[in-house]
This record gives sequence, C-alpha cells and structure tokens, in this order.
Amino acid sequence: MKLTYLDKFKNYDHMTILLIGSSITAQDWCHPNWHDWLNYTFKLDDNWEDCWKRKIINVARDGATITHYLNNFESEIKRFKPDLVIESLGLNSINPYFDYEKTKSELSDLNKQIIGNNIEIACWSYLINKPVYFESLKKLRNLQMELAKEMDYKFIDIYSVFSKYNLDKLFDYIYPYDNERWSVKPGDTDYLHCNVAGNQIIAECLAKELFNVELNSDEMGTMKLLDLRKYLK
Repeated sequence: MKLTYLDKFKNYDHMTILLIGSSITAQDWCHPNWHDWLNYTFKLDDNWEDCWKRKIINVARDGATITHYLNNFESEIKRFKPDLVIESLGLNSINPYFDYEKTKSELSDLNKQIIGNNIEIACWSYLINKPVYFESLKKLRNLQMELAKEMDYKFIDIYSVFSKYNLDKLFDYIYPYDNERWSVKPGDTDYLHCNVAGNQIIAECLAKELFNVELNSDEMGTMKLLDLRKYLK
C-alpha cells in the first residue's frame, strides 16, 4: 500500500513537496516567506538528524498561469516525482476578467494529471488588497473548494483567513516596476504580494492544516515569528 505524504512526513521517510503557482508562491523578494517557514520548521524539529529527508522544491514563477503547468507538466511537475503538490493557481486568471468555466476546465485538467501520476494535492486560496477584485477572488476560492471536494484533495481557505486581518498591514510593499496588467506603477503600494506577516499567516495555515504542526518558534537569523494579533482588524 502506498504511503500518503502525511505518513511519510510523520515517519521521517524520504518525501518531496513541490510548490506550484505564481508570484505569491515564488516570493523571491520576501524573506522569510511562507515556504521559508515550512522549510525551517520541517528541517529543525526534535528529530533533526532525519529531517533532511523532507525536501521542498519551489517551481513557482512570476506571472504563471494554469496553462503554464499544463504545457510544461513533464518538466515542472512529473520529473520531480513529488509526494505532494501544494498549489495556488488562478490569480492570473481573474485579470482582465474572470472566465469561471475556462479556469475550472484548466484547473481540473491539471489536477487530474497530477492525481493520475499518483501525486497528492493540496490547494490554497488567496486574497489581495484591491476591493475591485474581491468578487472574482471569492468565485475563484469557491471554484478551488468545489474541485477539491469533487476530486478528494485538501483545500485550505486562506482567502477567508486573510479577510480577518487589516489588509493594509499585510500589503505594504512598494512596487518597483510598471505592471500594466495589474495597473501598478513604480512607487505604488503593492496590493498583490503580501509582506512577511502575510507570509507567516499562510505558513501557519498550511503547517497546521496539512501537517498538523506549529511553526518553529526558535529565533535564529531572520526567522522570528511576529505577533499576528497586531495585524487583525
């Protein structure tokens, strides 16, 4: 019988976690980001001599769409032979307008391929700090949740968790580029990519919901947990 990703995680067996998504998963400019926290937590627990068997590989890229992973399935997903794929896709499907049926079809096709290769999936939703997109993001969250139920994989509703926080405190980076697609100019507040507090919220949710662990609270270098109560509404 094939062990689940959670069995392997608990037993310190060799396991690979693959992250797919857009810039909210790439997060090259924010440290600690949410996968920094997962990596720090997974590799520094009481049984640290065996933690090295837990591998996290991030193949997210800025601007990535669902079709990117459909078109590059072999190179971006299958070749890594992951036990678990953690997925957050669809943000770049809501702009300039959200085509629900097209997005559902693409995400369904991708996740059927993943499951068909005996890989488990976990999907999480997201919220940005731009009210004009809230309705589309809620529809995307509902789509993600619907597919997770239909295809029997885990869904983590970070959209709803973020809604409990003051988004102005989670999105305070200054954007350095001219992003025509999202109408963001150099010097504007970046309403797309959350800061270290937002990344910690994501990490805490994923760690708890997917692995039933708390983030490592040992302070070392830049790894220092924030008091998230200060960011609530």
